[in-house]
Amino acid sequence: MENLHLFEVPWILILQKHTDWMLPLRAVSYLGAEVFYLILPALFLGLNRRQGVRFIALFVLCNTVSNALKLGFHWPRPDWVDSRIISLSPIGSSYAMPSGHAMLSTALWLHLALEFRRKWSVAAAIILIFFVGLSRVYLGVHFPSDVIAGLSVGLVLLGVFRRFWPRVEPALEKLNATRMMLLSAGTSAILLALHAIILHAIRGDPDPASWKVDPILIRSMDTLTTGIVLGFGIGLGMARKEGLLGTPSCVRRRLVEFLLGGMCFGILLLWVRDWLRGTEPLWAAWTEYPRAALAGFCISFGAPWVCEKWHATQAKGEG
Repeated sequence: MENLHLFEVPWILILQKHTDWMLPLRAVSYLGAEVFYLILPALFLGLNRRQGVRFIALFVLCNTVSNALKLGFHWPRPDWVDSRIISLSPIGSSYAMPSGHAMLSTALWLHLALEFRRKWSVAAAIILIFFVGLSRVYLGVHFPSDVIAGLSVGLVLLGVFRRFWPRVEPALEKLNATRMMLLSAGTSAILLALHAIILHAIRGDPDPASWKVDPILIRSMDTLTTGIVLGFGIGLGMARKEGLLGTPSCVRRRLVEFLLGGMCFGILLLWVRDWLRGTEPLWAAWTEYPRAALAGFCISFGAPWVCEKWHATQAKGEG
């Protein structure tokens, strides 16, 4: 690992000499992870419920694998090992290998391109993925090897998902409300247990003191993904019980649902997260699970239920 990183450091330093690249590449970097916090509710609430569930399932798969591999490898960020490298982007509290941005952008943008079924869509996705990967190296938050690994794993996960999801989807659609909620709670618990096992396995391999990382924050469980699984699944069960799983035919209603659900999702998982990280980092980590669960619930049930009640009130008033 050390020899590989020593070989990669000069390439990062060469890239960071181009200071005029910072703003565009920092903007591109957001298209590798943060933008999906808007696409998740947009697909489910604004376009098509089935497509939204499919996209969220792939998002959960990629995030779970990414965080598990990060803990398993527990490799450093570039600025942890060489003070000449400047971290130009907030990275939260996670290890570097593999790049989650590279993995998510590879799997999710290519998935959307394949679903869109246009000749140019795959080419556009590949170009975007390349610049997302480049941005992570330029910003000093990943070594090139982290990005290459993320791209590779993202391709594998996309292939596996598109191969097996058509078999899983019909079975999920047959579940009643209670079984859907139990499945989401069980899946969330299993994913938390998986991360607990990995943390137990690496407990005897402490990080070097020179990395200056918080051992509590850096070796925490993936509460974001597991929280979304819990809340979104419970919301799906309740939506099925209330007859809210169908995609509304009214474009205006879908737009209102997206604005409501997207706002709640963004506030809970981005705005509150960033605010807490700037004041109480431990609270940002410890409150992530309930915040993520509530965000997932707002997408799958909260926003559709509010809009349904509003629509019913409007219809009653007109009648």
